[in-house]
Amino acid sequence: MALTVRILCHSGNGPSLLQQVGLLKSAWFYDTASALHGLTPAGNPFVGAFPSALVVIKASPGGIEEVAPLDNRPPSNVIWSRFKSWWNKPVLSADLSKALVGGPIQESTRRDVILWLANQDGGAHVDAMIDADYDSVRNTVFGTVQASDGTRSVVKMPIAASLRQIAHEVLVTMQDHSGVEPPLRVGDPSTQRPVRPK
Repeated sequence: MALTVRILCHSGNGPSLLQQVGLLKSAWFYDTASALHGLTPAGNPFVGAFPSALVVIKASPGGIEEVAPLDNRPPSNVIWSRFKSWWNKPVLSADLSKALVGGPIQESTRRDVILWLANQDGGAHVDAMIDADYDSVRNTVFGTVQASDGTRSVVKMPIAASLRQIAHEVLVTMQDHSGVEPPLRVGDPSTQRPVRPK
């Protein structure tokens, strides 16, 4: 998935595929990321409860799972963004606790996630030396959760589930711009995808 998104979106030594066909400047990208931190409507600072703006935690009898919610988000959490904003939006935060005391936060964007996984962790290459920022993020322990059966699970940075959500966003974006109707969605009609700007 990371390699495919990199080919479509990342312009490195040459233009990305979507840039070559002219979509990066004209396309609106499906953006399911909630805010990691920021200001409430009243102007008060807040820090999110989870280190990923893309992923949700699902409790199970044996612990927890980090899950890519795909389209299972309220419409108020989904927007359409221009590529540059979408690609460079912070979606992972390695240490949200620092935000509580006004310290620096290591944030990672969709671009970071895609390039780390495609270039260093098995997408197109497996590097012997992992980038220090990626190593720090992938080894961050956010906390522990105790399941109903008493077992404790370590919550690490949900990089794989974040990749799955990013791939879903790209898929929805391409479906929308190709005119292909997405599959029918079952469930609550209030969770239907918002209409993108023209």
